[in-house]
Amino acid sequence: MTIAAAPEAAVWIGHAAALGAAACWVLTAMAFAAAGRRIGASAVNLLRIAAALVILAIIVRWRLGAWLPAVPDRSIGLLLLSGVLGLAVGDHLLFSALIRVGPRLGTLVATTLAPPLAAVLAWPVLGERLAVAQMGSMAMILAGIAWVLAERADGGPGTARTAADRRTGLLMAAGGGACQAAGLILSKLGLGHGAAEPVAVDAVLATAVRMAAALPAALVLAAWVRRRRGPAGARPPLAVRDRRIAVAGLAVGTVFGPVLGVWCSMVAVDHAPAGIAATLMATTPVLILPVAVLVDRERLGPAAIGGAVLAVAGVALLSLG
Repeated sequence: MTIAAAPEAAVWIGHAAALGAAACWVLTAMAFAAAGRRIGASAVNLLRIAAALVILAIIVRWRLGAWLPAVPDRSIGLLLLSGVLGLAVGDHLLFSALIRVGPRLGTLVATTLAPPLAAVLAWPVLGERLAVAQMGSMAMILAGIAWVLAERADGGPGTARTAADRRTGLLMAAGGGACQAAGLILSKLGLGHGAAEPVAVDAVLATAVRMAAALPAALVLAAWVRRRRGPAGARPPLAVRDRRIAVAGLAVGTVFGPVLGVWCSMVAVDHAPAGIAATLMATTPVLILPVAVLVDRERLGPAAIGGAVLAVAGVALLSLG
């Protein structure tokens, strides 16, 4: 099918939800990076999934009237797999990258890789073929993001100290982006797209199912990381100030990440083509620039400003096209 076949109102909902997810992930990246530097990526991943699952279960019960609403077996399986791959494995890799190379560079690498991979996967799996104008708009957005990347090589204070550590962080960010792209496609299939018979799965319920699958997977990852590090890798007790920062980072990151952010992403892929939704969600590195200036006191040069303008222009053309 072609993108133009989608109802105009539904596409606008998908575009708005995708941009909303990108805005949520700005706060998430900053909050989880601060918490992760104090308690570790695996702990952040595990705690935020557990907290998000409780919140989402309450929302599902309130909105749908049941703790476990009926969901087709096909959708359950796809959403469970999406949760393991996208939220447990993918986000663990991304959080590890945030600690090593910083929130701006880590999210930039992950979000630059995810959209084209999602578009490539969506073509044979979902039959979503992009028009030439839409591919051009996506290229503008990705080029703007890459231009922002060229502005600064380091990730800010507290990040990679060696070239090897930086390479590891960048590889983790790339792996996280690949897992998130695959997770988006699986999520869209789980929401009922591509099924032989029409199926409609609520976006909040889909998010909760993904979290339920991600929790045991995150437990396994956390245990593996702890065993791999051994006693020598144990973290010293946190000072009171660091403990408060970690708790605040987890709270803010959980609300705006696995709850609101993932919820918006499910609405986005449900109402818009996966490649376009992923591209709009990839604008997080551009949206994070003002935060980087205000919080990290970064100075933005011509590349960062020009890349942001190019990305925003691409978003406008993609939304209007």
